[in-house]
Amino acid sequence: MKIINERLMSLAYVDALLADDNYTAMDEWPQALYTDEPSVDDYDTAMNAILREFYENDKYKDITFIVAKTEVPANEVIVKVRSPVLKAMLESPTRDSTGKIALDDLNLEDFKKFLEFLYTNDCSITGQNVFGLFLLGKKYDVPALIKKCMDYFEKHLTKNNAPTYAVSTLKNPEISEFFEKCYKLGAMDGMSFYNVDKYGNADSVFSSELVLQILRIDRSDDAEERIFAKILEWSKVYCQLNGLPEGSTNIKEAMKDFIPYIRFENLEYVTLAEVVHPYALLSAEELLNCFCNKALKEEEEEAATATV
Repeated sequence: MKIINERLMSLAYVDALLADDNYTAMDEWPQALYTDEPSVDDYDTAMNAILREFYENDKYKDITFIVAKTEVPANEVIVKVRSPVLKAMLESPTRDSTGKIALDDLNLEDFKKFLEFLYTNDCSITGQNVFGLFLLGKKYDVPALIKKCMDYFEKHLTKNNAPTYAVSTLKNPEISEFFEKCYKLGAMDGMSFYNVDKYGNADSVFSSELVLQILRIDRSDDAEERIFAKILEWSKVYCQLNGLPEGSTNIKEAMKDFIPYIRFENLEYVTLAEVVHPYALLSAEELLNCFCNKALKEEEEEAATATV
């Protein structure tokens, strides 16, 4: 005689389902819930089979989401257990009495994968859907999906593709976590802060907000030269595209929002002398202080090295 595996029934998913009047009829439960000989070793396999059955069988779905004008059925209890945001929506007193919940998500396939993850704690993540699933995880407060997306991204991120990913992630503040991963892998070395046409000519620059976003990210002292060169290049292209001479006045005006975030004391002496000074990015007093602070810092570092 088949019995119900009590260890399986103790899980939050199944506990929640048992507490729901819609699922008390045992003959309606997936067959994977029953075992001839309950085994601790088979626990994960059996649980996955149960949840996969709930996901794939419409018999266990009692609510409908409307995504991209398409009806997507789901199991209310499982959705509530996995997402506090969707739980609040489903329990709202203003919820549509028809049981249909309209969502403003636009990518139907991403949402279906998201639902699959809610049921099974797993789904196929690719380079095409990783950002979409990450955003769904953030929107509906599913930390496990956020982590899975980030793990996938880190695994597939390389020095070769980091600049490409950096540009695409930089333009969406909602996925800034991915940009930071690209940045730390050296993405700045292979990217510019402007866009080019098919002939390789600059046709637009990143917005000031995007450049500021980069400058606000923590960076090492030796990265300052590279980031400064990118900003100076951005400023020159900005002037070119706007028909402005590349003189000190226009360059400084283009860079005015960035100057407070530039760590001038980490620039090389030659950069301070041949770029910062001619373009008057700092006042004479500020530049003198920068030289002094830089010299003192180097002296302290040399002294510390000598005592080791």
